[in-house]
Amino acid sequence: MISLTKNMRIIYTENNTKVVDSYKLTKKEVEAIVYEIELTRLGKHLPQIRSKKSYKCEIKAHNRLYKLGLFRSHTKDTDLEEKIAKWKEIFFYIVGWWDSGNIDNNYKDFRFSNFVCNIYFNIASYIYCSI
Repeated sequence: MISLTKNMRIIYTENNTKVVDSYKLTKKEVEAIVYEIELTRLGKHLPQIRSKKSYKCEIKAHNRLYKLGLFRSHTKDTDLEEKIAKWKEIFFYIVGWWDSGNIDNNYKDFRFSNFVCNIYFNIASYIYCSI
């Protein structure tokens, strides 16, 4: 099953949803895509174990890593597997969390907000590389 939303290709299987070229998505488009994924999986009677927040964090983590030039061949698309290892979910949560509306990005001191973002990224990278 393939879907085209705003020129985005989404491939649905029973245990996976693949967003092709997810690095092209803006914040608002990520919200729309996640909403469509949830509705489509429900409509097609496909199992959905993960939350919308989990999906958003993974897409945003892939996008952030792609924009940093890290693992580009793996991060240009996002595979939203339904059964995901807990360490991966934690990694995606940490890397994708900064951009998920959970932290106020309007700090007056840019260096401080950049410092905090780097701390989150370093912790997530450590978790990812040590497992």
